[in-house]
Amino acid sequence: NKRIVFDIVDSLVVNFERRLLNANFLYKFLLKEELFRLCYFEEKLISKSIITIFVSSIDAEKYRKKYTDSIRIIPLGIKVKDKEIKEIKIKYDIIFSGNMNYQPNIDAVIWFYNNCWDLILKKLPNTSFVIAGRNPSREIKNLKDFNKNITVTGEVKSISDVISSSNISIAPMISGSGMQYKILESMSKGVPVIATEIGLGDLTSKIGRDILITNSPMEFADLIIKLLLDKNLSKKIGENGKKYVSENHSFKLLNEKFCEIVAQCDK
Repeated sequence: NKRIVFDIVDSLVVNFERRLLNANFLYKFLLKEELFRLCYFEEKLISKSIITIFVSSIDAEKYRKKYTDSIRIIPLGIKVKDKEIKEIKIKYDIIFSGNMNYQPNIDAVIWFYNNCWDLILKKLPNTSFVIAGRNPSREIKNLKDFNKNITVTGEVKSISDVISSSNISIAPMISGSGMQYKILESMSKGVPVIATEIGLGDLTSKIGRDILITNSPMEFADLIIKLLLDKNLSKKIGENGKKYVSENHSFKLLNEKFCEIVAQCDK
């Protein structure tokens, strides 16, 4: 009998719909069964809530027509420091960060390894790639055995420091939903980001200025090579990305928006 504000963050329905596209036959069957339950679960909660908050308008679009008056969008927020207190030495060329037992993250890394990694090594054979994040799956752990340039860290003391010690951050997502915190975290550190369109989601950052986007494996590899060779371009995109995050994803700005939405519930 209470009035409910539902903060859904990522839509698991959208997440599973995307995962279905890349699943094998048996796994696809299991995903469809779970998707059926998720559709019922999400809509039931949305229908019982006076306000439902998503972090992405792409996720919200699934329910916007039916629940126009109750759907709201508040993107992810992050703390941005104007100046880094400590200088961190560059240790890696490329980083992918996140929970490495989460299937969309596993899919993204495997896609990158299968489609881009050899293209990069042909041009820059000493390129290093770190996969940073807790609970790496067996599939991810095995990658370091295939190539000495790959590091799989598992859980680290400070993911922020590992990102800062990298030249480029990648988010080659081929599934998943919501907004990618890994992108915001890297941009907030001034580390240039290369992502796919699914990774970008509905971030309003300007492509080519604040972030680089492509779905083409060859172009993805070429962009990485370009940034590794052109330090000025890399620095410029990193600085633009940091400015974008500071102006659009600060906690202060988003908390004020949240308070305004909750205040409407009392009217």
